Amino acid sequence: MQDAHVQGGALLAAQASTQRGVQLLAEHQHATSLQFQQDLHDTLATLETHLNTLARMQAENDARIELAVKDRLEALSLQTQQEMSRIRVMVDEMKRAQTERRAAVNRALDALVEQVTAIAEKEREKEGNVERRVREVYESLSGEWYNRIDKKTCDVVETRLAASEKRVSAAEQQLTDISCNIDKALNAVASRLASQMQSAREKDLLELKRDFVAESDQLCCERMRATQRAMHNQISGVVKQLEKRLLGDMQSRIDNITSAVNQQQLDVWRLEFKTEMDSLNTRLKCMEQITAKKPFETSVQQRHNYRPTLKRGLRASRSTTHQRTEEAKTEMASRSIGSTPRKHVRQRPFVGKGAPTPRHALSAVIKEVQREVQMRAEARAVVIERSAPSQASGGIV
Repeated sequence: MQDAHVQGGALLAAQASTQRGVQLLAEHQHATSLQFQQDLHDTLATLETHLNTLARMQAENDARIELAVKDRLEALSLQTQQEMSRIRVMVDEMKRAQTERRAAVNRALDALVEQVTAIAEKEREKEGNVERRVREVYESLSGEWYNRIDKKTCDVVETRLAASEKRVSAAEQQLTDISCNIDKALNAVASRLASQMQSAREKDLLELKRDFVAESDQLCCERMRATQRAMHNQISGVVKQLEKRLLGDMQSRIDNITSAVNQQQLDVWRLEFKTEMDSLNTRLKCMEQITAKKPFETSVQQRHNYRPTLKRGLRASRSTTHQRTEEAKTEMASRSIGSTPRKHVRQRPFVGKGAPTPRHALSAVIKEVQREVQMRAEARAVVIERSAPSQASGGIV
């Protein structure tokens, strides 16, 4: 009965130690979750700060771009004014050249009119000479020779005079027609020159405006493209730097959390192992005290029956605990070392979708601890069952 009480007390102590270990593990899980939430909150705050910084940089960049566009528009307006002044100068030069050409045409027309006038004067002089000679002949004929000439001769002279007058009037009419034709031709030439000069001036102005507009559009497009390219490159560099910084911060925090979880897991395992060893030592001392009170044969038989079983249970428990400790050390070494081929090359662990998180690692630790506690409870039950027959036989003897 006393042995049963001792065993019950040992079992209660083991159960209490197990519950204490589970409670410590729950407290550790709660603390880890709180730390993870705090780290997540800090990370979100850092990300928000970086996003605010990026927005401020974007606003500053927009302001710089707007200022550059305003400067470019002012430069373009100044260039436009310069081009317009140059176009005005060219138009003035064209007007001056047109005035000079018109003056040259007027001079040519004046020279032509002078030539026509000279020709008309010569014709008039010829007509005057003819009239004077005819008049002289007529006067000479109308004098003393008039009586000597017969009527037939007078008719011939009058016929010739009429023919001469007709020829003179025809020549005058021909000169008048020639002068009219010359005036018409000069007017047509002047109108044609004016229309040609007007069309040429308008065409030149249109070409100048078209060239100026095309050049201005091309310069504006090139400057805008260059500005957009520079802005895109700057924003891309800032975003890459922020991403690299955020990834580095997240990786360092994940590494710190993982190392802390691993260290706390090892501490929990050590504490549980120590508790189990203390409970087993206590039970061993109790069993030794119980066997020391009985007769010599019973104690010898109980030691003979109980010690190998207890030693096997202790050996199995120690080997299991040692194996678990070695596995934990190996896992920590593999996590700390990773797949780094050289010491000076550091590779980041996988942090993408599907990667183990601290919460997953903690749940795995909890499951492993529960499995180990169950195995130890089963080992204790086996030890108790094997030691029960020896105690019963000792009581009968």
